Amino acid sequence: MSTETTNTTASKWWILIPGLLAWGCYGWAIWDPDAWWGLHFTAFLPPLLKVGLPVIGLLLLLYFYVRPFPSFQLPKGINKGLLIGGITVLAGLAFYQFPMYESHYGDSEVFRERMGDRTTSFDGKYVYQLLTPDILSPKNGNLTVLSAIRLLSYATGWTHRQVYRVWDALFGMMFVWIWLIFVDRRFTDPTGKFLFGLLGLTAPFLQFFFGYMEIYAPIIPVSFAYLMVLLLYLQSGQQRMLWLLGGLLWLSLKCHSASFLLVPSFLLALLFRYRERNPWIGRLFTWRNITAWIILPIILTGAMVYFFVLESHTDPRFVNPEVDIYQRLFLPIVAPAPPLDRYTLFSFSHFFDYFNLWFLWSPGILFLLLISILVFRQKIDWQRPEVILTGMTFGLYVLLFFMINPLMGMPMDWDYFILPAPALFMTTVAIYAPLKGSKIYSSIAGPVIALCLFCLPIFAVNADKQMLSQRLESLGIHIFKTYWIRSAGDIHAGIGLIEDDPEQYIARYLNVLEKLKPYALAGKDTEYANLLWHVGKYYRRAKQYEKALAHHRESQQYDPALKANYIGLMEASFFLKRYPEAFAYSRQLVAYAYPDQRKSLQIAIQCAIFAQAYDEALAYCENYVAQWPEEVYLYLRDHLKEGTNPEELRQVFE
Repeated sequence: MSTETTNTTASKWWILIPGLLAWGCYGWAIWDPDAWWGLHFTAFLPPLLKVGLPVIGLLLLLYFYVRPFPSFQLPKGINKGLLIGGITVLAGLAFYQFPMYESHYGDSEVFRERMGDRTTSFDGKYVYQLLTPDILSPKNGNLTVLSAIRLLSYATGWTHRQVYRVWDALFGMMFVWIWLIFVDRRFTDPTGKFLFGLLGLTAPFLQFFFGYMEIYAPIIPVSFAYLMVLLLYLQSGQQRMLWLLGGLLWLSLKCHSASFLLVPSFLLALLFRYRERNPWIGRLFTWRNITAWIILPIILTGAMVYFFVLESHTDPRFVNPEVDIYQRLFLPIVAPAPPLDRYTLFSFSHFFDYFNLWFLWSPGILFLLLISILVFRQKIDWQRPEVILTGMTFGLYVLLFFMINPLMGMPMDWDYFILPAPALFMTTVAIYAPLKGSKIYSSIAGPVIALCLFCLPIFAVNADKQMLSQRLESLGIHIFKTYWIRSAGDIHAGIGLIEDDPEQYIARYLNVLEKLKPYALAGKDTEYANLLWHVGKYYRRAKQYEKALAHHRESQQYDPALKANYIGLMEASFFLKRYPEAFAYSRQLVAYAYPDQRKSLQIAIQCAIFAQAYDEALAYCENYVAQWPEEVYLYLRDHLKEGTNPEELRQVFE
């Protein structure tokens, strides 16, 4: 056997093994979807697809290991421009026609609550926030995008959801169009064009374009455009490209403040223009010098801010309405008090979440990056400026986003943490585009196509009520076991989608309670207490008050300060005619002024009368009528003072 044949066989093995490992991760995610949240979408498909998709993926891996992928050529007579235009239009129709069933990730729920259904009146501040050249505010993306959505809603009369569907689809079409054109011009090999085109058309970040009610749709095509122009400038050196690059950087910063990570590449692009005039500048563009003069100073500056300015290494991680989120910007090293101790910067939970996140950047692109190191490293010029600047940008994104505190838990905050994806894509393009020879692309085609196949369920799951419900529940379960904060709300967001099916609703809730009980901490677990409260609330609505009371009492054991739970305790006790107990719980509501002072006093007055605690009832009545002199409570006060026929006072509430 010749040396060339031996090397080829070894290379094929080094391509197949990572492909099989990736396939195994996706298979594991079907078996354990809660932990493998970045890959688990296939687990929520109907049974036939749940089995069929992994089988097809495995067959693709093995088939194209045995037989090389055929050279991909467009039939003669097909106009590339029309083909790209047609694909773009079809993609836009798909984005519009198959939106997310509901937007629950990221800040989408907060935006919906604050913005309402539609904007019906004009406000000049939205025009200012949309058009202001200021790019220094960390809320730039929110102000720019949400102002645009409001103005479009006002101008068209559409709901914000309708505006988002069109808005997302248009930016999705923009991405598809510029990506396919760029790939067509950057790659010479037809198979390479096909594979990279496919990677873009199945990228997980395309979720942003399916009616997702968040701010991220514009930043994807804009940041891709910036990095594309950066590569073109480094190749051509044309000054007009530099002007365009500056404009796209400003636009990127307007769309999202995380784009400040693009600034080092822009400054280096400015220096690149003078590399031939100044030998020192020319020598700067090597990995060693970029690391020494750019990357390490940035890391050291960041470390000083982390340890000495923000003191984030000892951050308590606790979040409430009184805490500014910028005080919780980074994860701590020192573990806070339980249950927040489960998630720190160097905890296994955080590392595993970040590993999951990589698959939402793009499993196929990550595979190609790995193979470029394992198999093709000797064929690649790693010192090319295109590779250095895009790779440096990707590295800065990876380092910073590893440090950032996912305030909603990384599985629910994936939209923010997916922002390194454009830099990853363009780094891989910079590596592979110069490679010549169809054998390179045919050897990697099987795993790439298989991994693209595993991305398709993402969009199906988000668009379907039942599958999205199951996924949100799964994310909440994982967050409860790891990050903890807001996990009860995430679980309820999922199970609440099928609230119109009471039997499935309560069965799934009870299953979650059983699954999470070993992780719950008595006396200080408001998340588990909230889950128990939801179950108690369900049983109260079903008029099963014994079960309701049992769950509300258990909720109290996990968080005695959960205010809403005292409503449940009071109501269940009241309808079980345990009036003294109901009155005792109502007194706690008055102490909390929950749900407000007026309502808590009304509840306490009724419970006191039914519990025959007439002196307390009179005191509460006096307090009430002093602030709200309503006829009913004036009547109750007067009769309680007289002490005549107090039993008849119950009739007032019937």
